Amino acid sequence: MESAPQFLMEEFDRRVRVNPRYSLRAYARSLGLSPGALSEVLRGRRPLSLKAAARVVKSLGLDKGEAHRLYSFIESERRSEIDPVAPIELNRRKLDEDTFHLIAEWQHFAILNLMDCEGFRWRASYIAKRLGLSLVQADQAMKLLLRLGLVRSKGSEVECVHDFVLSPDGIPSSAVRAYHRRMLGLALEALELQNLDERDITGLGFAVDPAHLTKIKREISEFQDQLATKYSKGKNREVYFLETALFRLSKGGNNE
Repeated sequence: MESAPQFLMEEFDRRVRVNPRYSLRAYARSLGLSPGALSEVLRGRRPLSLKAAARVVKSLGLDKGEAHRLYSFIESERRSEIDPVAPIELNRRKLDEDTFHLIAEWQHFAILNLMDCEGFRWRASYIAKRLGLSLVQADQAMKLLLRLGLVRSKGSEVECVHDFVLSPDGIPSSAVRAYHRRMLGLALEALELQNLDERDITGLGFAVDPAHLTKIKREISEFQDQLATKYSKGKNREVYFLETALFRLSKGGNNE
């Protein structure tokens, strides 16, 4: 069974993979903990308090599902101290696992988009060929889409349920990160393998007041919606993906 120290260590390991020079001291600072306290928590010598957990949830930007997961670890550890043989019930639903795979693996949404293209066929062989998947990947993705109700049978054909909205609540942020890592990886492949007339990969650097970030994010979202609404009509032949990356490039602050 996983624990709060393992939960925190997974995130630290992920950051180290991104930046091998990332230190435990920097991690503690980002969590709002002292390096000594974090070290003891990771070694199992000190339990993570609910107050400290609240700071961790805020600093890591955990969604409701992952925050609940962390608090469950803390509660389980407390109960184990009181009664080592007490049964521990975890609030896990099949839908959570399905939703995790839905967001973590890009092909599910790609299939939904492919359904809007001319000549689409609800066959694993067709989907595998069009998206560069194996037959097993295509078949599993099709079954998951049916199970979640994203597509439904209509006679001998299937149709997309367009009124379905996927809420981020309850989806582990690790799944969201995995999804975007994969999409950025596909963008790198396109940069090397696709012709200029098939892609547009550009970047823009600019100085900005962080206070404007909320408005910038909203305008990016509105732009994406407008773009999809305007150009997804008519006869579609291919599936494209637009991955927008807005992130802080400068380090530290003006006074450092």
